[in-house]
Amino acid sequence: MKKRIVSSFLGILFVIVAQAQAQWIPIEYMISGNDTVTGNQTRSIKGGFLNEIYVCTDLGLFMSIDNGDYWMNITSGVEALQGEKISSVLVAGGGDLYVGTDRSLFKCSNGGLLWSELAVLPDSAKFWDIVESSNGTIVAAYESASGSGAAYSNNYGDTWNLSSGISSEVRSFLRDGSNLFLSGVSNGVYKSTDNGHTFTAGAGFPENPGIWGVQRLGSKLFASSVAGKGLFSSSDEGETWDSTATEYFADAFCQIFAMVSNGAVLITANDGAATVGCNTAFRISVDSGITWSNFEGGLDLSAGHYFPHLGKSNNGNCIFTIRNNGSEMYRYGDCTGMGLNEKTANKDILLYPNPAKDKIQLQLPANEKLQQVKIYNTLGQLCRVATDNNTIDIEFLPQGIYYLKVQTKNRELTSRFVKE
Repeated sequence: MKKRIVSSFLGILFVIVAQAQAQWIPIEYMISGNDTVTGNQTRSIKGGFLNEIYVCTDLGLFMSIDNGDYWMNITSGVEALQGEKISSVLVAGGGDLYVGTDRSLFKCSNGGLLWSELAVLPDSAKFWDIVESSNGTIVAAYESASGSGAAYSNNYGDTWNLSSGISSEVRSFLRDGSNLFLSGVSNGVYKSTDNGHTFTAGAGFPENPGIWGVQRLGSKLFASSVAGKGLFSSSDEGETWDSTATEYFADAFCQIFAMVSNGAVLITANDGAATVGCNTAFRISVDSGITWSNFEGGLDLSAGHYFPHLGKSNNGNCIFTIRNNGSEMYRYGDCTGMGLNEKTANKDILLYPNPAKDKIQLQLPANEKLQQVKIYNTLGQLCRVATDNNTIDIEFLPQGIYYLKVQTKNRELTSRFVKE
């Protein structure tokens, strides 16, 4: 009971903060070389191990440690991932980083510099999502020429087995306590109670429901249809499902592309243009999906209402999206402790040498006085804090990619370096 009360309180707190903020805020674009990531090149947005945000794109895996004020392509220059279109990412509890691409699965265990391709069955598969179960099993959802399903590894990706019970295309996971839920595009929602070894399908979905996402809101589970069949809910932990909130989502063709939840607040990204019931970009519910409100303040809707992806920070208080066929990224909510209102100005930092082996030197504008430097790895973990010194010792750091958050008297700046 205490858990439910706390969850409800956090949801109400999120709404209060969101109403105070009043709108989505445009944030920095993701740029790789001379190319800017556009909406139709984005595959998914996910929170990481601590406070970092990851975006999977056709141009690589991007990460931000300051809530989207500055993005770094952490797979840029990684030979194993050159030319790969990244669809999914997982930061596992042990610190390993997994990414799924259009053809394979990769793993990094040393902070983002050295990657290895995993031998996963079947070959040449697109990996839509990756999740870590409650006992540490890694489970990946795939689509291949020979069929779709899930594969699980009990040894951190060294060897894999195919999950049983799946008979349709699959898309994304929800880890919910000791259970795993997996959206089955043409067969509703699958549930696993044994860490991804076997799955069973829930009952009550219409034919070919087109389920892309599963989320929990309070005591209910919700499943979203990209096939135009609206929103479904389950009150018995995924055993049976019913069409729900029909006055909001049960139009003749109401698509829901994505959902996010922080436990008591659920946000949906809708078709937004072609139907009466979904003629808004986003809806939000704070009462277990009974009533829904529009959630569009601050968005540029001049080129349509199509925002196909939603993601959230690890604490659930900061939501991210990107407008399709454009490069506009947006953020909503209170990203407490991460410098929400402080724009990054990486161009004002001169950092050398880069790559470096033992020391890096910072040079700031003449009117800026250095107060503190924090070094993070690509998992968002704090590796070192330095004060009042423009020469920073990095000899003890393992090889990899690292991020600097430089605090001056007036502002906070962000940059990146490579430790050789």
